[in-house]
Amino acid sequence: MNRNTLTLTLALGLATLLPTSLCWAQPDTQPPAAARAKALFHEGKVQESLALYREVNKLAGGRTSWDVAANHGNTAFQLGLFAEAAERFRYALHAVPTSVENSQLYRDKIQGRLDESMAHIGTVTVVVAPAGAEVLFDGVSHGRAPLAEPVFVTPGSREVQARLAGFKTQAQSINVLAGKASTVTLTLVSAAATAPPPPVKPPMEDEGMSGAQLGVGATALAIGGLGAIATIVFAATAASAGSDADAARAEVEAANVGGGANPCGAGTLQRFPCAALSDAADSQASAGTTAVVLGVVSGTLLLTGIVTLSLGGDDDSDVALSATPGGLLLTGTF
Repeated sequence: MNRNTLTLTLALGLATLLPTSLCWAQPDTQPPAAARAKALFHEGKVQESLALYREVNKLAGGRTSWDVAANHGNTAFQLGLFAEAAERFRYALHAVPTSVENSQLYRDKIQGRLDESMAHIGTVTVVVAPAGAEVLFDGVSHGRAPLAEPVFVTPGSREVQARLAGFKTQAQSINVLAGKASTVTLTLVSAAATAPPPPVKPPMEDEGMSGAQLGVGATALAIGGLGAIATIVFAATAASAGSDADAARAEVEAANVGGGANPCGAGTLQRFPCAALSDAADSQASAGTTAVVLGVVSGTLLLTGIVTLSLGGDDDSDVALSATPGGLLLTGTF
């Protein structure tokens, strides 16, 4: 086969780009494994062909010849693996040397197939700091930052991860859409960085008294106030009864003409107004005692209400009102 015949054969293969191998290289310029992969494709063994192309690409560190990359991309395209196909087409597009005859025609055809692949996938630009961090999509490495080009990604929910020794791994979930481009920015933080100190809690402010405290204080003041009023009433009653007793006593003494030692003794009650004196004396004693008790109770309640309201919300206060045999006792710290 002479040079002109070979050129015509290559051009015809590019013009069709049907689901067949691109066949863009002379057999003696491709590695044996790549030639075998191409043969498997023609035999209809597309899965086996792709597995062999992947092995060739791995051994070459991703830098195969442009024609092998194009054939690899075409094989992946036939299997619907559009992200892998686009990656190999993009590489082939950049790798076609200008010295190859009809190089522009090759580029145009590869570009067309690349565009077809990209319609089925999304592109993600990953910006990572610091440089050198490994970038992974769903756990699969795509190189180290900075990535030279966007990553071709199959549509769907994907996790982008960046990791580097000595730094905390960072990850971000994204939703990749077909035909759309997106950007992910990840900044790694040194694992040895000192954690920021916990925030200083400001001094606890007086939150004021609770509803229960307010209720107790107000109730104590109200009852104490009523008790004080009652104390005044009973004190007045005792005073009035005392006046009545004095008047009755004066009447008894005036009627005690005989000057007996006990004018209200036995057999004398009908003769003298001793009953009025006794009633007045009893009323005075009862009202006086009641006034004293009410005075103690109302005073204690008033003091309790004042202390509760004035110390409301003070955590250091501990006031208690308790009953004792002698009355009510207010204790606590203030």
